[in-house]
Amino acid sequence: MGFDLSGLNPQENTPVPESIKKWQDDDGWPNFKKMESIKGATDEYFKAREKWNDENPGEYFRANIHWWFPLWEFVSTICSDILTEEDIDSCCFNDGHEIIDDKAVKIAEKLETLNDSGEIKQYENALRENAKSADNPDGNCGFDTDFVMSFAKFCKESGGFTVC
Repeated sequence: MGFDLSGLNPQENTPVPESIKKWQDDDGWPNFKKMESIKGATDEYFKAREKWNDENPGEYFRANIHWWFPLWEFVSTICSDILTEEDIDSCCFNDGHEIIDDKAVKIAEKLETLNDSGEIKQYENALRENAKSADNPDGNCGFDTDFVMSFAKFCKESGGFTVC
């Protein structure tokens, strides 16, 4: 289980390539039945989709449940002056809650500022140490600076987003 965030009005840095479009139905959803009929088509589609998503980070962001909750807890805490209680609570569920563009940009700016000051890395290190002391020798805590900053980039280019 995870959380899928979609940009409401994402910045398009590159157009959707033909290698993706040719496998989509009229509604824009991938036609896996069609892909499965041609050897290698599914792999081609997913490689093209991953490349396009990397080029257009405001389109889509995904996190499994073990990574979303630590990220959202951090964002909720540092952005309590930006987010409403409804925003904070609703983004813990896959109910389609929307964060408007203005808030998404402010979240991104705050995360960028905290990254520049090293505060995100300090928070990550504290979580890892806490995880290690809880009989988790790897210190895996479902939170790292790169992941946070990919979320910041998504927020900045999303035009607002919905959580599903």
